[in-house]
Amino acid sequence: MIPELAARGVVPDILTDQTSAHDPLNGYIPNGMTLAEAVELRKNDPKAYQEKIARCHGSARRRHVALAEDGVDTFDYGNNIRTLPFSVA
Repeated sequence: MIPELAARGVVPDILTDQTSAHDPLNGYIPNGMTLAEAVELRKNDPKAYQEKIARCHGSARRRHVALAEDGVDTFDYGNNIRTLPFSVA
């Protein structure tokens, strides 16, 4: 959603991430994948799936930081999502 807002020039007043960071394997679908593709990759190669998720979250966190630097109040709600890109290597 953030990339689409950025493409439209929308800058929110506040930004949070309400996600299930505690379960990257089952709580997300990587960008650019259909649900069916995600289910198949998750089943056949969970490590590759989690690596895709980590890349997606790294990109999202960089966008969050950029918005914070532009004055947007940005926070997570305690799910510690900002560490997710570093947890899967």
